[in-house]
Amino acid sequence: MTHLGRHVVLFTTDGAFDDTMIKCGRVKGTLTTVDFGAGSDVQNATLVRRRYQPSGPFMNSEMYTGWLDNWGLPKSRVDTPVLIDTLRQLLDMGASFNLYMFHGGTNFGFKSGANDNGAFQPQITSYDYDAPLTEAGDTTDKFKAIRELIDKAYGLMLYETTAPSKVGASPLLKVPGIRDRGYIYVDDVSYRRLSILVENQGRINMGAIVDPKGIVENVTIESMVLKKWTMRPINLAQGSWLRDYRSLKQLVDPREPVTNKGFAVFAADFRLPEGNRIYDTFLLIQMFKKGTAFLNGFNLGRYWTSAGPQKALYVPSVLFRKGANLLLLLEQEAVQCNSSRSRPCTVDFVSSRHFDGPLHWSV
Repeated sequence: MTHLGRHVVLFTTDGAFDDTMIKCGRVKGTLTTVDFGAGSDVQNATLVRRRYQPSGPFMNSEMYTGWLDNWGLPKSRVDTPVLIDTLRQLLDMGASFNLYMFHGGTNFGFKSGANDNGAFQPQITSYDYDAPLTEAGDTTDKFKAIRELIDKAYGLMLYETTAPSKVGASPLLKVPGIRDRGYIYVDDVSYRRLSILVENQGRINMGAIVDPKGIVENVTIESMVLKKWTMRPINLAQGSWLRDYRSLKQLVDPREPVTNKGFAVFAADFRLPEGNRIYDTFLLIQMFKKGTAFLNGFNLGRYWTSAGPQKALYVPSVLFRKGANLLLLLEQEAVQCNSSRSRPCTVDFVSSRHFDGPLHWSV
């Protein structure tokens, strides 16, 4: 502790199904963690650990993805569905885990070990471990299944709560800790239901990486801290609206005036001739302010025309389809166009990049 400092979490790791292991292995003042593998009784492991450390986070610091091998015995394998079921149980209960092994290895030289379970069992040179990534670094079905399990929506998070009824007619709402950009909505019935949509504008990728996202400080209304929030990601990549935007509520006829001053989806169906060759291109967006573009379900990325300098998004030719295509713009703020002939809402596919536009970082 003298050398590491008080912010470093010290922990012990012991088997979760033998009281003796945790009882004798735990150290006062440290976090007690457990280890077990796929197919284990997660609930029982939780109970055993809580008997010796009732508080603190539950963590499996050696969640076995496979097992080691011994000379003269069949290769050890752990079925992927069994592992995924155990990991899902841990996630559902809010537990943490460290995958052991995630990447298989090799016991070079004379470094391979041995077991003794009543009989001496020397281990083979390979430490492949039936891990998600093999000894050679190749991906496996197990790797893909774990990736699918822990994959989460990225980009937008919705926070919702209900304000207390005793607030005044024009209460002061303070949201000081938004990372990185927030959009605040209040229902137009009771004026108590508060929704804050938070946009992640990008992760810090160099230097001091202290980069929390979401709402990271208390939200207050008339100095009262708002609690009992519900939080859910907005999964844009897999949402059904990408496949059928017509299912969205409040669909507006394109001949009607454009009045949005907040989130709205703009859709364009277009066709490419069957016989023509398709080239790489750039999507020039000038009539829209800030949002995300999707072509045939593929996320082309963010546009922020009002900030600059980028005005056009690169579009590889492979994203187009011969025949019917669908372009969607998820506009977050406001459009700079209308349905009239004088300033229609349009985008263009152009042959060159468009940078060095006017800069307006404050908008």
